[in-house]
Amino acid sequence: MRLPKHTTLKAALLTLAAAASLGAHAATVQDEAIAFATNNPMSLTVQGDDIAVNLTTNTALQPGAHVEQKSDKPCPVSLTTANNNGNETLTIKRVDNTQPCTAVVAVNLPEKSTLGVRQKTPLIYANGNFGKITTDSEHLTFTLQGRVDSLELNAAGAVTSSIHVQQLPISLISIRARHLATSISLPKGATAAYEINAPFKVFEKGVPSANPGDTTIRLQGDTVVGSASNE
Repeated sequence: MRLPKHTTLKAALLTLAAAASLGAHAATVQDEAIAFATNNPMSLTVQGDDIAVNLTTNTALQPGAHVEQKSDKPCPVSLTTANNNGNETLTIKRVDNTQPCTAVVAVNLPEKSTLGVRQKTPLIYANGNFGKITTDSEHLTFTLQGRVDSLELNAAGAVTSSIHVQQLPISLISIRARHLATSISLPKGATAAYEINAPFKVFEKGVPSANPGDTTIRLQGDTVVGSASNE
């Protein structure tokens, strides 16, 4: 479906939502927006090329995804979704890999949705109320603000993360990488059970320890650097 060039995001998603089905959908360079055919918590896997992804759970917007261009020179990106037994997969593909790309894929999900990220070197910003979030990559930059049921970040190389949990419960924050640097904040009064396994570690345990704690903080790698605090 092709939309007028100056169609607003909300109008585009509303239009696309009316045409969405439980089968496969695609967004071309021209329309750059797709809608998810549900307002209920969903399971989404993000895969494909390494374009920055901005995740939200804004209830004022229709669930869907669109491409935001961040420079005067557009970065052509295609989005394709497929639904398999209720599990949605969003595939991101750069149309032209010969030029630098400054686009962002904005994904709005229903609250409490479950997310998996399967990109090579993803750059992820998550702001909202999520179910379980997992990643599997070579290198990862990850930022969370809001709440999540559990968080598991896995990378073969390096992980840099900023995790600001604004509301309990969150059962697990797990980061596994060869080298990881993280800043974790939990709500005031929260406690943590620490499991840190690293030959070299410099980690400030600012969240009071408890067994069991409100949240298990599990960090594993050759190098672990960072802190946990209450806010």
